[in-house]
Amino acid sequence: MPLLTWRCAFGGKRQPATVMKIVDRTVVLDELKECTLEEVLREVVRRQEALTVRLPDGETVAIQPSRHLKPLPELEGFIPEGWKQTIYG
Repeated sequence: MPLLTWRCAFGGKRQPATVMKIVDRTVVLDELKECTLEEVLREVVRRQEALTVRLPDGETVAIQPSRHLKPLPELEGFIPEGWKQTIYG
């Protein structure tokens, strides 16, 4: 299984990033304390991999990117005038 690397900035000041290695795509909450939520979410989307976070009480939270939907096709035809009144009138 590949080794994940998460780069997290410290607090409000932009300083050199810390690097944490995550094996098995599961981490404990303390390992993400120095990361902002935005950084974690962007990294999940960038890697297109799920991340499971284990909370102190043993519960887990899974974060995974959503699939990109294809655009709907454009169909030939038209919508007649007065269609709303006919249906809802």
